[in-house]
Amino acid sequence: MSPDVNGNLVFFFKKGTTDEQIFEFQRTVIGIPNQNSSGYASLPGMMTVVKVIVNGYDGESINFKPNATEEQKAFVKSRVSESPLVHKVYENVVPAQIKDL
Repeated sequence: MSPDVNGNLVFFFKKGTTDEQIFEFQRTVIGIPNQNSSGYASLPGMMTVVKVIVNGYDGESINFKPNATEEQKAFVKSRVSESPLVHKVYENVVPAQIKDL
């Protein structure tokens, strides 16, 4: 998936967010940490997560599984939106077409 493909949930981190902070976000906000390693599994309902960069902002584009429930989608969106690392959240957009960052 590229930044020219629609994302169900697209978000961008605040400027200055480090790679370590982003990894921990992936592990604990949009993921379920593996107790035995630094790995993680995606939250229920998520299908793909792709890194995107728009106007100098690092972000990620999430697409949900076709059978993801509205509750699963709302849970992921809520966790992303509530993170102090996240600058802005969009729904059902093509990242490359975002102009208001």
